[in-house]
This record gives sequence, structure tokens and C-alpha cells, in this order.
Amino acid sequence: MDSPPQDGTQRPADSPYSGYTSGLPATTSPKRSPVFSAKRRTGSRGIAGALVKSTKVAKALLVGEGNASSQEVQMKDEVKACSTPKAKASKSLIDHTAVLSDLGISRSQQRLFCMVEKEAIKQQDAARADDSEDEAKKRDLMRKQSRMSEIIMGENRVPVWYTSPYPQEYQRQKTVWICEFCLQYFKDDGQLVRHMERKHVPHPPGDEIYRCDGLSLWEVDGRKQKIYCQNLCLLAKLFLNTKTLYYDVEPFWFYVLTQWDDTGAHMVGYFSKEKKSFLNYNLSCIMTLPQYQRRGYGQAMIELSYLLTQKEGKVGTPEKPLSDLGLMSYRKLWTKTICEFLHENQHTTDICLNDISKATGINTYDLVSTLQSLGMIKTWREQHVLVPKTEVVDAVIAKRKQGKGVRIDPFCLRWTPPLLLQADDAESPTKA
Repeated sequence: MDSPPQDGTQRPADSPYSGYTSGLPATTSPKRSPVFSAKRRTGSRGIAGALVKSTKVAKALLVGEGNASSQEVQMKDEVKACSTPKAKASKSLIDHTAVLSDLGISRSQQRLFCMVEKEAIKQQDAARADDSEDEAKKRDLMRKQSRMSEIIMGENRVPVWYTSPYPQEYQRQKTVWICEFCLQYFKDDGQLVRHMERKHVPHPPGDEIYRCDGLSLWEVDGRKQKIYCQNLCLLAKLFLNTKTLYYDVEPFWFYVLTQWDDTGAHMVGYFSKEKKSFLNYNLSCIMTLPQYQRRGYGQAMIELSYLLTQKEGKVGTPEKPLSDLGLMSYRKLWTKTICEFLHENQHTTDICLNDISKATGINTYDLVSTLQSLGMIKTWREQHVLVPKTEVVDAVIAKRKQGKGVRIDPFCLRWTPPLLLQADDAESPTKA
């Protein structure tokens, strides 16, 4: 078997070691590092001045001029991985150092590679800090310039909590009128009256996928109903300080909860989720209007989000991190759902976490955290063991029966996952 050359000579083109000298590219001399040579030429600022050149040299040390082998492809992938935000951790640099060692790269060149990566990380952090400072200044400026103090939706006059990036002419208004059906905003009540006199649909756009006891849930596509979804996000920003998405609504589904009366379906709140979530997030943002809060609508929307997840045959979890109030709301629902499952299966002896997860659609991590708060799980031989407590389950069930919150009937949900609809359309024969 041919061995790599040790005398600095270059193998023919058909040799598996062509283009390499002692594990380094043939065009680069292994005797002197370009960074230390630059320091010797330019003094104490040599390393900083040679960073740009050393980046190219470091890549040249990793990928040769000849044909790409499987090792070179792996090295390219490792270099690309270093450019991601996860490469900020020192552990990532240690992992890449181990990869370079396996490939025969010398320690001096490994130090060079780590120096370049650390400098790139510092520059990225500085750029992000500048961006965050600019965004904070813009928010402060908008907060000082905004005079909006309340909105009027239907018969409700609602004080706003935070500023929202409405157009500048609406920021000068103390009161903004909003149509409770299409969420279009106006400067005075006369414009709203003329708007309502036109042929108007008294409910949100999209498909009604749930109705029970006057409560309806509407599914709205951010791509098809872009204006409505943007208006919805602007309205939500008045009551959510952490919301940052206003205009890029196309990758999301919006689910609007409404309450019916003689005049139409009035918006109560909404939640949104990504159309394609690689982490199985079933909820990205949730908001209940202030005039409808403390009535159980938030819990109802969270429960509906898990019903949709079960319909998809998946296990979901809300987008992290959760706020303190959000964690309390979710922990309350998780506790109720787990206790109902344990109550229905109280005579079953071999219950595991995977069974609960599949039946409820709740992520295993969320199950473990909730069961730990209830004192119903223990660790034995590095495994979680479920220890149901009958008194805890009975107390939660009794409180649930006495509660006055909104009840959700799973049989009233009429919804098919969008991906299944697309598959059915693709399989159906086309008409001539």
C-alpha cells in the first residue's frame, strides 16, 4: 500500500496522496506559520493584521488543491459547522481540534485555526450587540413619539399596554378604531362606520374548524390572508411586549378564537404556529384580548393546539423559552390532562411515559417536569419511574368538575392536517 511521502516530494496525480506533503498542502511550507511570520515582519500588530490572510491559509490547510476525497468533504462540513452560532461554545472548538488532530494537522496549525474562529466569533458577537442596541433605540424613539393610549373594538374601549409599529399617522392618534372582524385600523369612528356599511363578512377569513356552544376556531393561512395576519400581529403587539414578528407572516398558521352573537363572530384571542417546525412546536405565540381575559379562553386555545397536534399524529410542545405566566398556564393544562389520563387508566399497571405522550400529544420532557412538580415520578437506575398518587389525581379531577372554565369538545373539531390534504390532491386523478 502506498504511504504518504515524508521527504517533501509530491506524488503523481493518480496517487491517493497527490497534492499533500506530510499531511499539509504541497503549496504551503510546514516550517513556518504565516501568522508568526507576519508578527516577525510587522511587530506586535502582526497577528491582527494577518487574520484575514490566515483565514484563507487555515482553509487551505484543511482542503487541498487536488481532487476532494471523503476526508476533505468531512473537513469542509466541519468548517461550515464552525460558522454557525453553536460554534461559540468552547466545546465546539475542542471538537474541531480533535477532528483536525485525526486528520494529521499539526498543533501550530490547530492553534491558528482556533485563533481565527475565536476572532470571527468576537466579530459576530459585536455585530449582534450593535444590532440589538439599534433596535432598542428605535423602540425607545417610537415609544416617545407614539401618543396611542387606547383602541376601540366594537363596544370595548381597551387601554393599550405597549407600543406597536402602526403607520406614523396613527401613532399621533390617542385613540385608534379597529374593525373587530377584519382588524383594519382607522383614525376616527366615521371611517369605521363607512367601512362597516359596506358588504362585510362578520367573521375572520379562513376556514372554521371548530364550533361548540357559540365558540369557534378559524384557521387562517399567513400566505393567503397576509393583510389580515399582519393586522393581527400589530394588534397583538399592543399587549405583548416580547412579540417581534409583524410582517413576515407567510410561514405561519394563525388560529383565531371567536365568540358568536347576533352581530357576528367577535375575536377573543388567537394563537399561531409554524407551518414546518423541525422541533415539533405546536404553538409560537398566544394572546387573549384584555376584555376577555380571566375567563378560561387561554386554556381553551392551548387545549385546541394539542387537539390539532393529536390530529396530526405527532407529539408537540410550545416554543421555548416560556414566560412565567405562560409556564403557569401550560403547567395547569398538563396537570389536568395527565390526571385525567391516570384516572381513566387507574386499573392499568404497566403505564409508561410514552403511553401518556402518545395519548395526550404532550412532549416527554414536559411530562417529566409536570410529574416532578406533582411528586409523582422518581429516578431509579437512571430511569424515570412513574408513581401515581391517587389523592392528587382525585383532587385535580374534583376541581376540574367544579370549574367554570371553557369546555372543549374534541368531537366538534372538523379539521384535516394540511399535509394530508396536499397528499390527497396529488393522488386524485386530474380531469381533462
